[in-house]
Amino acid sequence: MTYEDLRFLYGNSRLAKMFCAKDWSKHSLGSPELWDPQLKSIISLILNSSMPMFVTWGPDRSFFYNDIYAKIAGEKFQSALGQKFETVWSEIWDHLLPLVQKVESGESIYLENVKLLFRRSLNEKEEKEEAYFTFSYSPIRSSLGTIDGLFCAVVETTKTVVIQREQSIENADIDLAHRKLQESEENLKLAIRGGRLGTWLINFEEERITFDEKTKELHGILHNDDLKDVFTRQVHPGDRYKVNEALYSTLNKGTIFEVEYRAMHSSGNYRWVYARGEPKLNKKGKVISTSGVVSDITERKNACLKLSINHFPLSFEMFLNPANRFQAQRHSLRLLLNLSVNFRTIILILLMFESMIFQEIHMVFTIIL
Repeated sequence: MTYEDLRFLYGNSRLAKMFCAKDWSKHSLGSPELWDPQLKSIISLILNSSMPMFVTWGPDRSFFYNDIYAKIAGEKFQSALGQKFETVWSEIWDHLLPLVQKVESGESIYLENVKLLFRRSLNEKEEKEEAYFTFSYSPIRSSLGTIDGLFCAVVETTKTVVIQREQSIENADIDLAHRKLQESEENLKLAIRGGRLGTWLINFEEERITFDEKTKELHGILHNDDLKDVFTRQVHPGDRYKVNEALYSTLNKGTIFEVEYRAMHSSGNYRWVYARGEPKLNKKGKVISTSGVVSDITERKNACLKLSINHFPLSFEMFLNPANRFQAQRHSLRLLLNLSVNFRTIILILLMFESMIFQEIHMVFTIIL
């Protein structure tokens, strides 16, 4: 073949060099200098394009493509030039054939983000990979109006589809989390409106404490009372240390404020209170406030204590009788593992002071209750 015969391959593309190096003598289309001028023009167009393109031509649907498309073809590009379309993409031919037949009947096709499972490798033992493409198929008509071939411009959209899929999953997770948050907020509002929970806020910067009506009620506070020393005045002396310790930890370490304590109720009696709050930090990471909820847990505390007493298998006579001391200690040890921390401490005191008289023991339980 002379230079004049191959002028349509002008350029430095890899595929142009492969065209020149290939032996076309036994190909169904024959030598390139004998090819239809329209085919030569289209091949010249795709070889000089920066977009992935291919063209099929003739009854055998001979396959021609450019350098950019070779990246999509992978290892196949080394042997795909001039091969039959169905041979090059045999693993997806069942999917492509109906589209090709529509084009050969005169119809143009445009599809977006089409999922295809195929191999870019020549090794048929390798698993097929999932890829997505947006492409158009157009018929190539001769001067006589017959359809001689198919032209395709294609873009691989796999990365875009994967990113969109991940974003969709992420957005779905965000929507679910948002719905759960809304549900939690609604449940919290219902609990507050129903009087089961009280709200509070402690502003460390302004040294200000704010209680709603329920929280004030649990702490026996009148409407105009000063709240600055509320934890000194209204909290049971035996619980002030752990309340202050929890506040100190929240302020200085940013931990969640969570504590159970006894507070002087508006009825004049001590009630058990559970308080929990989240710290709020400024841009420098310093805790500036904490806010949360409180609830009355007196009934739960009393129920647990009574349950422990009812199942306590040790009478005071057995406890004080030296002959039964070993058995008493065994029963006491079993019980200690199931009691609340406060009640467990009291039982340990009782075990240490075995000679304590019944009236003194009764007084200790009276203080607890």
